[in-house]
Parts: sequence; structure tokens; C-alpha cells
Amino acid sequence: MNDADLILGKKKHVDMPAAKRSPFARYPDVQELCDTFMDEMEWNTDPYTIKQIAAGARDFRRAIGNDPKLLLKTIQRMKRDKLTIASPRSCITIARRTEPDPDSEASRQRYVTGEFADFWEDDDE
Repeated sequence: MNDADLILGKKKHVDMPAAKRSPFARYPDVQELCDTFMDEMEWNTDPYTIKQIAAGARDFRRAIGNDPKLLLKTIQRMKRDKLTIASPRSCITIARRTEPDPDSEASRQRYVTGEFADFWEDDDE
């Protein structure tokens, strides 16, 4: 026991989540998007599928951004509407029509650099 434990008390034990192996470790730039896609689609992983999903995720990231929550929301919407989903690339058009989550980083950036950026400018003139 050290002095900090005497003053502040002992730390509570926190359980760490179990580590999960990802077949997309070779693609760190889009790994989160790929893992989200595979978890939702429940597909088997083979080398061809992994490459196609990684390529589609790169296109999704270029077009929409690195937003796994939006990808998940888009996949669920496409399943509900019975649309064909081949890779994250298939989700780009629907994702553009989907409203971003107000708590997402992309939504916050609208106020910094997007359509509402002029609201924050100073009027010191």
C-alpha cells in the first residue's frame, strides 16, 4: 500500500474486455469498419472475402468517413429494406442519405468546418 492509496483509497477492480482476433489486422486504416461489417453480416472469412471487404471499406471511408456507427446503421437499414449488400462499398449511397448520429465526430465537425462554421466567427468589428 502506498501513500496515494492511504489518501485516496484503493482503486476498484475493472474487468477488461476479452481480446478479439480480427482477420483485418493487415488493414489497420479500415479495420474497425471491416470488423463492424463482418460482425453484422455474420459471414465466413476467406482470403477473397477479406480483400473485397477491405477494398469496399476503403471506398466507404473515402466517401463517407471512418464512422462504424453509420455503417452499422446503414447495414441494418439495408437489411430491413431487403437491399443487396456485397461489401461496405454497397452501403455508400444509403449512408449518404442517412442522417449522421448527432453525437458522432462527423456531426460535430459540421460546426467547426462545415455548414455552421460561420456561426462561431467573432464579430469584433
